Amino acid sequence: MAEFTNTKAVRIAKLKEVSKLLLETGNANSFITTNKEFISTVIPSDFITLFDEVIKDGFPMGDVKILTNKLLNIFHIPIREYERVVPKSDSFLGVLEQNNLIMTELLDKIRPVF
Repeated sequence: MAEFTNTKAVRIAKLKEVSKLLLETGNANSFITTNKEFISTVIPSDFITLFDEVIKDGFPMGDVKILTNKLLNIFHIPIREYERVVPKSDSFLGVLEQNNLIMTELLDKIRPVF
């Protein structure tokens, strides 16, 4: 049954709930104690969607920064333990990933100059 109730929309709604609680009160203890099972179900892409919606809702960037820190304190374990799908090296995503690694190496080499 959980596979039907754990859709992205449901996860985002729950994340918005905890975000609102954190922004209004600064404390999410009640959410954490009542939603322990939910906390382990989030995936990293949920946070991209969440922050996109929070920013579109017009929250000040200072509040979003604080919210980010507090959410990471709550959800760091499922984010850290999430196993990403590694793209094939000859796929489009694999080539983009290789390009990013090369660019990172090049930027690290020139960073001391600037």
